[in-house]
Amino acid sequence: MGEQAEIIKAMEEQRKMQAAQLAAVQADNKAKDEQEGLFKTQPQIRNINQDEAMSGRFKFALTDGESFLGKKNKEFTPQVAVSGVGIANKQCCIKYDNNEKVAMLSPNEEDPAKYPVKVNGDRIEEPTRLMHGDRILVGSHHYYLFVDPAIDYNATCEWETAMKEANKDQMNLLGDDTDYEKQLADMEVKLRAENEVKEKQLAEQKAQLE
Repeated sequence: MGEQAEIIKAMEEQRKMQAAQLAAVQADNKAKDEQEGLFKTQPQIRNINQDEAMSGRFKFALTDGESFLGKKNKEFTPQVAVSGVGIANKQCCIKYDNNEKVAMLSPNEEDPAKYPVKVNGDRIEEPTRLMHGDRILVGSHHYYLFVDPAIDYNATCEWETAMKEANKDQMNLLGDDTDYEKQLADMEVKLRAENEVKEKQLAEQKAQLE
């Protein structure tokens, strides 16, 4: 009798666990469906990747209020997590007014030069209104496209175009008959090398603290 009761109890616990797992999956699917619905109506940012097949894989729909982009820490988790050296906890903020249908991008409040954000190749130092098709660079290599689905849901931007624009000063794009392709390749190598050095320095600093 006792053994049978134990079996029934185990079966009941398994049933409850399965029901909880099913509820979690259903809740997750509902959240994804709701988010997917927002992508069809709300302005959003989409990643621009060097691999064209990976561009647009990350999308973040804007809702009424503030959305921060930055590196997560124990004090604050940004709505859009961005990793890497030179990224602040609150690198920048997009404030969206659902009534006015206006998105304003604000730079880092502490040091916008140290923790930069660019729009269409120009570093911003004050709140800037985002328009459909604007290219955003957060830090040194996180590229995004601002998309208003009411204007063009299928809007895209090539990574090469965004990178040339963001580094136009260094690449001297506003000038002569320079070999842009060579400059682009050189700039990419330079940026990657700088990032690797910064990552190594950060790792060494962490190791010293341990």
